[in-house]
Amino acid sequence: MGKSEEKHEYIDNVLIKLKREYGKDELVMALNKQLSDKDVEIGQLKSEIEHLERELQGNVNQREINRLARIEARKDKLYRQQSEKINAMEKRNKVLMEARDQLLARANNFENQLKKFLKKESE
Repeated sequence: MGKSEEKHEYIDNVLIKLKREYGKDELVMALNKQLSDKDVEIGQLKSEIEHLERELQGNVNQREINRLARIEARKDKLYRQQSEKINAMEKRNKVLMEARDQLLARANNFENQLKKFLKKESE
């Protein structure tokens, strides 16, 4: 059977169905079947909607987790940077305190020498 013959047969079947007069019971049964089919389709669509909503909620939760992880990573990075700055400042402070101590020792030594010199001069 060729393609055009199949097409004509299909058209003939449709025309026969359209021409035929259906009884009241047949129409009610056909409408009930359509309602049943639509109820099944609605159920499937509701199920798909619920699935997509759960998936979306999962994505929202995952995005929130990712956002919080990025915030925590940024905090950790800033903490490390501040710790490095503090360590550098502590080292610098230690060097400055040692220099201060050396200067104070030299000043004390100079003061003692000056006192000795002035004592010799006054004698």
